[in-house]
Amino acid sequence: MQTLPSKHRREWADLLIGSHEIKLTNFILQMKVTNARKKIKEGSLSLSDAIDEIYDLCEKYQKAIGMENDIRQIFNQGMKSENKTLIF
Repeated sequence: MQTLPSKHRREWADLLIGSHEIKLTNFILQMKVTNARKKIKEGSLSLSDAIDEIYDLCEKYQKAIGMENDIRQIFNQGMKSENKTLIF
């Protein structure tokens, strides 16, 4: 099983604060990210806790339909300006 990029990478935070709009294909990940963004804005969930929740979801279901592609897209999006590609 592949390991996810570290939860300390800025792309996790970017995903949750909406710095980079990414069209996610895994429905559960879409719902969780949307819900986490709402809770962060309301102040009922910290960014750190939201990252933990999304990371745990991605780790548990990284081989689910669409999840692997979504993870690639999240991390390649953040690396485009650096001219790097994430090898998963």
